[in-house]
Amino acid sequence: MHGRPRNQTLDEKKALILKEKIQVFSSLRKNILQNKKEANYAQELLANIETALCISPEFYSLWNYRKEIITHLIETAPEKIKEVYENELKLTATILSKHHMKSYGTWHHRSWVMKKLDKTYWETDLDLTSQLLKYDNRNFHCWNYRRFILHLLERKPSSELEYLYGMLDDVQNYSAWHNRSSLLVEYSEQEGIPLSEVINQEYDLCTNAFYTEPSNQSAWIYHRWLLSTSEGKQLKSKDLETCNDLLEMMTDLKNPLDEKWCLVTIVLNMLDEHKLEESEKTTVLTHLEKLIQIDPTHKGYYNDIRSDFLLKHTNKDDVEKLAIPSMNISRINILNAIPNLCDNLKVIDLSNNDILFIPQLKLKNLETLILDNNKIRFLEGLSELTKLNLLSMKNNQIKRIPSGVISNSATIVNLDENPLPYEEEEFNTKICVAFPNISLWSK
Repeated sequence: MHGRPRNQTLDEKKALILKEKIQVFSSLRKNILQNKKEANYAQELLANIETALCISPEFYSLWNYRKEIITHLIETAPEKIKEVYENELKLTATILSKHHMKSYGTWHHRSWVMKKLDKTYWETDLDLTSQLLKYDNRNFHCWNYRRFILHLLERKPSSELEYLYGMLDDVQNYSAWHNRSSLLVEYSEQEGIPLSEVINQEYDLCTNAFYTEPSNQSAWIYHRWLLSTSEGKQLKSKDLETCNDLLEMMTDLKNPLDEKWCLVTIVLNMLDEHKLEESEKTTVLTHLEKLIQIDPTHKGYYNDIRSDFLLKHTNKDDVEKLAIPSMNISRINILNAIPNLCDNLKVIDLSNNDILFIPQLKLKNLETLILDNNKIRFLEGLSELTKLNLLSMKNNQIKRIPSGVISNSATIVNLDENPLPYEEEEFNTKICVAFPNISLWSK
C-alpha cells in the first residue's frame, strides 16, 4: 500500500474542480472589470465574459458590460445584428441548461435580447418555456419569462388558459393556478363573457380538483382567492354547501389531514358571516379543535382564527360591553374591523387569556379596558382611545414603561404584578409621563 497514490474521493474531486473554477473566475473578473473601467468595447472580450458567466451567471456587472459591448458592436457593424443576438440566445440557453435554470441575470439578459428580435424568435421561445416547465413546473423565473413572451406576442388569454388547463394534470401546480388568476379579467373582456360567469367556471374547476385530491393545497388557495373577489363573494352560500358535502365524503379517509383545507374553508366562510346560530358557532369551534388535533404545526394560526371568531360572534346583543374572560384568546386585532364595536363599545374585559400584544386600537368610545392575567409585554396601542378612563393590566409580562405618552385620557391605571424593575419614585415619575392625566395608579 505504501508509495501508491491515494484515490481521490468524489467530494475531493469536486472541491478541486471548484477551486480551479474560482481561480479562473477571479483572474477573468479582474481583467474584465479593468477593461470595463477603461471603456474597452472590443469584440474579443466577449469570449472571456462568456467563460466567466458560465462559471458565475449571477454577476450582473458582467451581463451589463456584455450588453455595452454588443450595443457598440452593432452600432459599428449593423450587418452582424442577427449573428450577435443569436449567439446571445445560444449563450443563455447553454447557461440555463447547465444547472442554472433559476439564474436571474441569465433570464433578464435573454429578455433584453428578445426585445431586439421579431415574432419568429418569440414563438420559438414560447415553445422553449413549455419544454422547460415540463421539467420543472414551479420555476417562477420561467413562468415570468413566459408571461413576458406572451406580452410580446399579444397572445389571446383564451389560448393561454387552455395551456394552463393542461398543466393542471399536476393538480399541485401552484404556478399554473396563479397564472390563471392573472388572465381572468382580460379573458372576460376579450371574449365578452361576464366576469361572474368566468369566476363560476373557475370555481367549478377548483371543486373538480378537490374531489380528485382533497388535500390539494394549491387548488384550495386559488379557490380562496376566487371567493375574495367581488364576484366570488356571491358564491359563499354555495361554497359552504359544497364543502359540507365534501366533508361528509371524507369521513372514511385513512388520512385525517385530507380534511384540513375543507375544514379551514368552512371556518373562514363562517367567520365572514354577520350573524350565526348557536349550533353554527359550535360547529366552527369544533372544526377548529379538530384542525389543531390533525395539524398541530399550525396550532398558533388556528388559535388566532378562533380568537377572531370569538370576538366577532360573542355577546352580539350588548354592543357596549365585550366580556370574554378565560377563553384562551391569543389576539384582538379584529376589534378594529367590526363596525358596531368600533362605534359603540365602552367596556372590554379580556382577562385570563393568552393575548401577547395590544394592536393600535381605534375604539373611539372605549372607556374601560381590562386585560389582567395575559402575556402582554409592552404598553402600546392605546393612543387613539381618546375616551379611555380605566386601564387594568395586572399580571402580564410588562418589563418597562416607555418614555413617551401612552394615553392622554386614562386616569386609573393598574400594573400590579408585572416584572417592572423600577423603585417607587422612578415608577411614579414614569407612570405620570406615560399617562399625563392619571389620578390613581398601582404597581
